[in-house]
Amino acid sequence: QTFIGSFKSRASVYGMVAVDDSIEPGELFPGVTKDGTARIEGEVYEVDDETFQKLDALEELGIDFVREVTPLDDGSKAWMYIFINENLPIERNSKRVYLNRNCLIWK
Repeated sequence: QTFIGSFKSRASVYGMVAVDDSIEPGELFPGVTKDGTARIEGEVYEVDDETFQKLDALEELGIDFVREVTPLDDGSKAWMYIFINENLPIERNSKRVYLNRNCLIWK
């Protein structure tokens, strides 16, 4: 994998939730949703097909997340995992989610 850089989504349509892990209850992980009014800030990596398959398995593609092409602030595009599992408990106002200049960041 190759680190490309830190970027922001172009659109301000995202939210971020803290998802309670069903395997280890109480262990929170971030989930990006498309029901908000903010941009998402994050890191972009170039990965090979094998790594992409491992990431899809980790993110439980089709169960917990879908993967979508997302336009970025510099005009490029990147894949982003969007949280879709409505059966897992979430925290909408988690202390782990910060808003910085209209961009959501997980800390």
